[in-house]
Amino acid sequence: MDKQQRKIITYTGLMLVVVAMLTGLATFLVLYEAAEQVHSERLIATADSTARLVSLSFVIADPTGDEGSRGHALLLRQLLDSPELREGLGRGGEIIVARQGPQGIELLATTRDSTTTPSPLAIKPGHELAIQRALQGESGVLSDIDYAGRPVLTAYQPVEGGNAALAVRVALAEIRKPFVSAALGSMSILAGVLLIVPLLYARLSAPLFRRLSDEQSRFRALVELSPYGVLVIDAQTARAVTFNRVAHEQLGYSAEEFAALRISDYEATESPEQTRERINKILAEGYDEFDALHRTKSGELCHVHVHARAFQYEGRTAFHTIFRDITEQVAAARELERHRDHL
Repeated sequence: MDKQQRKIITYTGLMLVVVAMLTGLATFLVLYEAAEQVHSERLIATADSTARLVSLSFVIADPTGDEGSRGHALLLRQLLDSPELREGLGRGGEIIVARQGPQGIELLATTRDSTTTPSPLAIKPGHELAIQRALQGESGVLSDIDYAGRPVLTAYQPVEGGNAALAVRVALAEIRKPFVSAALGSMSILAGVLLIVPLLYARLSAPLFRRLSDEQSRFRALVELSPYGVLVIDAQTARAVTFNRVAHEQLGYSAEEFAALRISDYEATESPEQTRERINKILAEGYDEFDALHRTKSGELCHVHVHARAFQYEGRTAFHTIFRDITEQVAAARELERHRDHL
């Protein structure tokens, strides 16, 4: 396997790995969005039922005064300790009840803290938007940042009769965790499978590549050993795209110089228009054989016999062409003709 083939296989493997990663990412996003929707519906249902219980607590216990406040907080704590309410919230989930106090938003009760004393919440800008909206009478679900700085999915709504807000939340990290693990697992498996494909391809195709390379080498050797100029000429540009040593040396050009020439640059008798007509004829008939007069780099004229056959070469229409130098034969024929004229 040569360097170019190894490069192709390497790039193919990398592309397949990227495909695996993108597939895993897309799977994660789709599943995560569905999971978030399920959690949102569950949080709304929990918030709705909890809000009714909390609203009832304001009727049962008078939250005014220090003693009443502590008693109400204890009642709230007992309500929030219900396993049914906390089901599905996970380890990072939380139910909190808060109100607007004289020094800001006060935390009345939370499932994460056993305190029974209302305490002000230190809320940074952009955090706890759910509670702030609920205190303004709004309800809904949003991705929020809680007072501890954790990303959370929160369902919120006001509590009737208590000038308070209820928030039921679950940590976004806990929602994402199983899907991140699943996505990484699927990406690893897919990447492994896709990496095996180019390796198997490389192993199975290596003998074929070697045979093709050997055949190309033998063909190139035969072309280079040919006593005639052998060329492949692009039908569109009329330039030689590949050729052997004889093709450029018999006209006195280097390989680099000859590669830049069009047929009309060394054709001595035909105009560019006539050359184009001949090209069109070969394209129409598929083959032509004729004598031509070429001009060498030094300005000398060279008679050649041309064989040209149209074919497809690397996705383009081209001519497989053979230039056979017949200058000596033409000179010999003319000399023989002159000798006959003297007889």
